[in-house]
Amino acid sequence: MSVPSTSFDVVNFLAQTPQTAGVYLMYAEADKDLLYIGKAKRLRARLASYFQKTAQMTTKTRALVERIGHIELILTSTEAEALLLEQTLIKKHRPPFNILLRDDKSYPYIHLVPYGDFPALELRRGRNKAVGPVYGPYPSAQAARELMDVVFRIFKIRQCDEASFRHRSRPCLQYQMKRCHAPCMGWIDAHAYAQDIEQVKAFLKGDYQQVLQVLHTQMQQAAKHLAFERAAHLRDQIQALKTWVQPQIIDTDEKRALDVCACIEYASHKIVSILSVRQGRVTACRSYLAEDALAANEGETLEAFLRQYYWQGPVPDMLLTSHALQADASAKFQYASAGTQIREIPWRCPQRGRGKAWLQMALENALQFARQKIDKAQQDQQSWQDLRQVLALPSLHTLMCIDISHTQGEATYGVCVIWTPEGAQKSAFRAYALQDHTPGDDYAAIYATLAAFIQEKNVQIAPELILVDGGVGQLKAAHQAAVFYDWQVHLLGMAKGASRKSGAERLLDLNGHQLELPPTTRAFRLLQRVRDSAHQFALQTHRRARDSKRSRSKLQEIKGIGSKRRQALLKYFGSQSKLAQASLEDLCAVKGISEGLARSIYQHFRTSSDTVEKL
Repeated sequence: MSVPSTSFDVVNFLAQTPQTAGVYLMYAEADKDLLYIGKAKRLRARLASYFQKTAQMTTKTRALVERIGHIELILTSTEAEALLLEQTLIKKHRPPFNILLRDDKSYPYIHLVPYGDFPALELRRGRNKAVGPVYGPYPSAQAARELMDVVFRIFKIRQCDEASFRHRSRPCLQYQMKRCHAPCMGWIDAHAYAQDIEQVKAFLKGDYQQVLQVLHTQMQQAAKHLAFERAAHLRDQIQALKTWVQPQIIDTDEKRALDVCACIEYASHKIVSILSVRQGRVTACRSYLAEDALAANEGETLEAFLRQYYWQGPVPDMLLTSHALQADASAKFQYASAGTQIREIPWRCPQRGRGKAWLQMALENALQFARQKIDKAQQDQQSWQDLRQVLALPSLHTLMCIDISHTQGEATYGVCVIWTPEGAQKSAFRAYALQDHTPGDDYAAIYATLAAFIQEKNVQIAPELILVDGGVGQLKAAHQAAVFYDWQVHLLGMAKGASRKSGAERLLDLNGHQLELPPTTRAFRLLQRVRDSAHQFALQTHRRARDSKRSRSKLQEIKGIGSKRRQALLKYFGSQSKLAQASLEDLCAVKGISEGLARSIYQHFRTSSDTVEKL
């Protein structure tokens, strides 16, 4: 089984994941960066496939799985809804592991190529110079191909290019699969094919109901004129289209901007989920913990939450709510805008139709959010209790982790991260530049980092446990600093195992004795999670400092050399390495460089032991 290198609990997550259609959003562990957005007909089965054997995985998929720290779900009624919502979210967030392009010029489009009497459908990049209708853009080629696949199954139009069409002597495999009428063989006339093309255009624009109405009319006319074969073909198209369209509640003729707001109670907590519907399409879904000690029921909680939610945010044309709002008799929800004006939004509690279906979707997402967040919070609390008992500590409310990051001694930084049962306390995170110790001496770096933290905080934050990313040597260095500053704290080291894989770490005390704590336990995963956050914070801080240092040009260190003179020098000599080897005469030949300035440049490069650095 493939598992992330982070502390993500795959087993518990999959146990809480429903076997329904929806969209999943994969985030990184420490910084919550959105990595990937996908959709599935059965979420649990699809997500479970990411954590199976890695032998068949691509390098990209393996890299994605290793970084997963958190997954959010948005439940939908059908796979078609999930596909459309996935497209909207990918366009909005542009996650790095999705197939994304820089601008609309490169996005995939569906192109209806006007090949005489028998146009064909093809996938193309960009819409420039396209002859004929173009639909899109779509966030990925896969999304466009899935929609094209529906078109081919329902309308059976050609897919081949003009050369294949003209030289075809027998029908291709697409005809055998009932995905093409074989116009190349003359088995459908131009008029009937043109009617199909018109329906394809309407379909790709999203006018599904119009397509059904036209097909039904054409079927009746064909039957009236005894064209039973054509009538049967139209009947099959109607049935196929109904199968694809009927369950949908995303694309409709609804033109208003709607917010669908649902509130539920779960384990003594109130959760509000807001589904944004624009132009009849679900564009976003967000869920919140909405604690209100004064609210007696879900309706009052929802009303109080919405008053804050619409203080500055965009306001819809109408609210669809799960509970009646405490509004006046005119059925308008009143709220105060950021401009201190009282505004109103019409609202209603839908009892049937698409509004009821949207509301059900919002309720399901609120329940899923509650299961993930609240159950996880309760599990986190238990993790702290388990860890306290394993270490035999009288109390455990604050945990600190120390980590060091550098590149062969360059830009060395030590960090301290603070965690409590409520999670990472990022306002208390600290990073220290360690310039005055021997490069590569991790023991001295650990000592200096803890000493700096104790002196800065003046022991106002006193963790009961310090986790050190390292072995006995690093642990003893932290112990020396704690003793020197008379800091009473329990110390624990997390050393990488021989394989250096997640879950193979060893927990050590000051004497080098290993703590027997299985990696599948909640307590071990808590330590992993804290260690991962420290490692990520240290790495980011170090890389930022290192890259900043390397990006500085040697010329920036010379007094009197500004951006214009630096550009003139580099343009004249072509590179900094050639500039470093230039003679005084060559330097004086550059426009804007006086003899005195040329001498300063010459001496600066001659006194530097490293004459070639990155600009």
